[in-house]
Amino acid sequence: MRDRIKREFTADCADRRLLIPAYLLSILFLALFFPFKLGVNVPVFLLCVYIAAFGYQKQSNAPIDRGSTSLFLIVMIASLPFVLYDESPFRVLHFVILMAAVLFQLFTMFSCRAYPRLSESWLFDLANAVLFTPLANLDAFWRVLARRFSQSRFRTLLLVLAGIAVAVPLMFLLGSQLSSADAVFEFLRTRFTGPFWKYSGRVLLGLVAAIPLAMVIYGAFFGFRYHRGTELIAKPDEKRLHILPSEAVIAALIPICALQAVYLVSQIAYFFSTFSGFLPENYTYAQYARRGFLELCAVSLVNLTLIAVVLCFTKYKKRAAEKTVNALVIFLCLCSLAMIATVFAKMILYMHSFGLTANRIITSWFMLGLALVFVFTVIRCLKPSFKLIRTATVTAIVMFLMLCFVDCDTIAVGYNKNAYLDGQLEGFDIEMLYAASDSVIPLVIDLYENAEGELKNDACALLKYYANNYDSSFSTWRSFNIARYDAHSKFIRWQEATGFNSSY
Repeated sequence: MRDRIKREFTADCADRRLLIPAYLLSILFLALFFPFKLGVNVPVFLLCVYIAAFGYQKQSNAPIDRGSTSLFLIVMIASLPFVLYDESPFRVLHFVILMAAVLFQLFTMFSCRAYPRLSESWLFDLANAVLFTPLANLDAFWRVLARRFSQSRFRTLLLVLAGIAVAVPLMFLLGSQLSSADAVFEFLRTRFTGPFWKYSGRVLLGLVAAIPLAMVIYGAFFGFRYHRGTELIAKPDEKRLHILPSEAVIAALIPICALQAVYLVSQIAYFFSTFSGFLPENYTYAQYARRGFLELCAVSLVNLTLIAVVLCFTKYKKRAAEKTVNALVIFLCLCSLAMIATVFAKMILYMHSFGLTANRIITSWFMLGLALVFVFTVIRCLKPSFKLIRTATVTAIVMFLMLCFVDCDTIAVGYNKNAYLDGQLEGFDIEMLYAASDSVIPLVIDLYENAEGELKNDACALLKYYANNYDSSFSTWRSFNIARYDAHSKFIRWQEATGFNSSY
């Protein structure tokens, strides 16, 4: 644990050789993701990370945990949607989760895990892998660099680079002053060195900005190899963990359950109207669907947190008390399931009236996952041997991967287009398509060709906007994906076939 950080610092040749790859990885990250776009750059960066990781492992002769293979496959599969589909609101969260999964996979590969796979304590390993181990080893980069610096050839190179780094801003300052003093020199500097100074300034800024990220990357690799800081947080002993008296827990749960029971009974009429699709009097679809939506979601999340606290921290002295707590937990789960069902019915009602959006698909997916957790909790209360954490974790991974391979924007726009043309939707929100991914363009073309009146004009305006704002420069290779390329190819072919004029 903490003693592994305080003990004498050790480093070998493999650690010194890792300095340059770690720094190059940080530079590559800045080059690929600034400005922040997601596409083929994601698997390219992951490939480079694993090349560095396997090279470091081979140089250091560190053993590889065979159990990390399944995690490696999951990471690879989860990176494919960045190549297949265009950006969506889920892509940023997808990217964050994927980066955390990479760290966790490397943590497992270097045999750093303190708890069995999919056990109730795997979250402690995850926290150590993603947060605590890299931060606990931020000093490793500089300490190994200091040892490397003692070698004459490397020391000379660093001193030369340091001298250049000092000279560049001084030359910029002196050049500005000399330009002010003489018009001929100002012309020469502007004509011949202006682009150079602009480019070199960006490069220098990038090289400096890459240092903090290099410290984190190096600290993660170094910590994983030496198991340095890999157990900074650990699961407390079971006896120390169960600190809440069952009597107090029961006394707290009973009024909470009673409150939610009263609410559910009072809403029976609304529940039936929601599931039947009929509106209460004096309500529009928008008012009825939105009323209580976020509040019921919040209550379900509070219930989930409360149930987690009860199951993890309650201390029992009698078997009867445990049965009572389990019964109250089951009741809270059933209340939460009823609320989630109501929220889901409201969402479906809203979709039928106003169509789909990417956010509505993602929200519905989240509610489905939340409902499954409550179902698993009920099973756990009825059957104590049921592996709740393992089942919930596997379910979350499967649902996450399934959502990764869903092109939410295309599905939403395709449904709205067909529903509008079939007369199921009264309107079509063309404005939201300006923020949608490029993959929806073939659907907009179909809408333009089949719609009439104002909507046809709006679709035409959107197609002109797309034609005039599509960035086909070389820099967009980082955000390349098959869906975007296919959509643009179809648009070009359609434009050539129809003579569509994109100029205003």
